[in-house]
Amino acid sequence: MYRSKLNEKLQESLAAVLPILAIVLILSFTIAPLPTSVLMAFLFGAVLLVVGMMFFSLGAELAMSPMGERVGACITKTRRVGIMLTLGFLLGFLITISEPDLQVLANQVQAVPNMVLIVTVAVGVGLFLCFAMLRMLLSVPLNTMLVGFYIVGLIPILTGLQISMIADTAVVLSNILFAFICFGTVFIPQRMPELWEVSAFRCSKSKLYLKSILGGVSCVVMVLVLFFQMSMPQAVILVIITIVGILFAQLRYRSGAVKPVKSYEKL
Repeated sequence: MYRSKLNEKLQESLAAVLPILAIVLILSFTIAPLPTSVLMAFLFGAVLLVVGMMFFSLGAELAMSPMGERVGACITKTRRVGIMLTLGFLLGFLITISEPDLQVLANQVQAVPNMVLIVTVAVGVGLFLCFAMLRMLLSVPLNTMLVGFYIVGLIPILTGLQISMIADTAVVLSNILFAFICFGTVFIPQRMPELWEVSAFRCSKSKLYLKSILGGVSCVVMVLVLFFQMSMPQAVILVIITIVGILFAQLRYRSGAVKPVKSYEKL
């Protein structure tokens, strides 16, 4: 079994490396000759690359993939979307932070501080991993989600929006609150069906999901854009305020101090 798997991974590694190796060799013997020492070092590196990719792919398939499947199965058994999204974000963030290629890239980009670039990419990977999980849970078509994100990304480019002018802590905090509200409304029909039936804002689940996710995503994008325009002390204070607010809200909810009313339209 292991020998057949090893041969399979060797063929995959060769298929990935040999075309690039052939192009470099053709160029080196024609229009861009290389010194003999450089060419030999390149060939030796190509051999090591094939061997390394072979064993890495084999280890990932035999060890890492089963571990990932079991971890994913345990996470989904909780049936709690909040836990699933939190763990998904943490996994994406931590794995990206520890990625050596990203650290090498950060050292090559002189205009941006290394930690700012690494944390930005890691937060983006974690968030979009959460979006991918939400897409599977809510059965949102991939094309719809991609088009929405492309539109959100094009708005500042097409409008020339001066985002730095509105990078204020109060704006970020309000958008964080709005994002929690938008994403929280998705669970109202399941957790409080009796309140949802008498609500004046009752609509179909598809419309509820669409409005809530679009609103939440737009708030999250705005928060990220404004957050990374802040100075370091301002960003740290914002993170502390947000964490304290979330913990305080959870404590009040678990203590029973916050209870849903029968119908807020009648208040």
